[in-house]
Amino acid sequence: MQYAGYILDLDGVVYIGADAVPYAIESLNAAASRGVRLTAATNNANRPAADVAHHLTDLGLQIAERDVVTSAQAAAAELARMLPAGAEVLAVGGPGVAWALETAGLRPLRASAELAVGDDVARRAAAVMMGYGPAVAWHDLAAASWAIQRGVPWMATNTDSTVPTPFGRALGNGSLVRALIHATGCEPLIAGKPQPTLFETTIAEIGTRDVLVIGDRFDTDIDGAAACGIDSMLVLTGVHGLAELAAQPFERWPQFIAQDLRSLTADVVTVERDGESVSTASDHPLATAVVVAARDRMGQHLERPAYVATEAVAPVVDVRPLLAAAGSVRP
Repeated sequence: MQYAGYILDLDGVVYIGADAVPYAIESLNAAASRGVRLTAATNNANRPAADVAHHLTDLGLQIAERDVVTSAQAAAAELARMLPAGAEVLAVGGPGVAWALETAGLRPLRASAELAVGDDVARRAAAVMMGYGPAVAWHDLAAASWAIQRGVPWMATNTDSTVPTPFGRALGNGSLVRALIHATGCEPLIAGKPQPTLFETTIAEIGTRDVLVIGDRFDTDIDGAAACGIDSMLVLTGVHGLAELAAQPFERWPQFIAQDLRSLTADVVTVERDGESVSTASDHPLATAVVVAARDRMGQHLERPAYVATEAVAPVVDVRPLLAAAGSVRP
């Protein structure tokens, strides 16, 4: 796979919590040493881009702050186009939400546990911006609810329902967004993936569309890449796996599937389709599992052997011939 740049999702791809995903850092640095430009586009709005970049460099990744773009930056930029400079915006989420608003020339407001104060903030706010933050509390959501019911614009940085943690999946921003939808009857504007803003901003920084999106979720990374007309790779170290792959129509499949990021320098094996037959010349269990997923998609339900990742380097599975035969090649 020869691409000028990689656009990386972070949670579940490069790190989970504070720790690096196994093999991710060394594999990406090896790509950088070959001249591949590494950039990151994350829906996680909790931290400012500088903090995210510092975390990555602390883990050993060769990446600069300018190469990290968060959904909070995209959301704040959208609000800055809608509101006058210096407008007050109720910030719900981690420090990255307030930072992005300030960077965009807006004034973040924070709710208080004192309801009367929270009500005052809700009445002053010209808009609400909501992103992930592990310290989001009831009074934050209450103040957002009051402001939204007044009819001010409501911008969600993203709608990921979960975030990966070392202990399993936990509530993401999307879960809290749905709580506010239920409470207010209002739908937010959405800035993060799968909307194209994050990827288009990163593509402009790289200076070419010859890029590969590497992610662990269909509803953000893979769909977002498709919306921009660029290739993507699903890596099986985060939220979505082969069961989710089999559940998607071919129109939502990525071009590549990988066990982990070591596959970036491994052999490439293809999955092909001839009429109602799907096959691969490889006998690797990952390639076989992808064939089974494709036949599931076609209604040819077979017994699906459990795919278990091993210490051995797995090839990257190229499904472009399968998608072409299925008429599902994206523009």
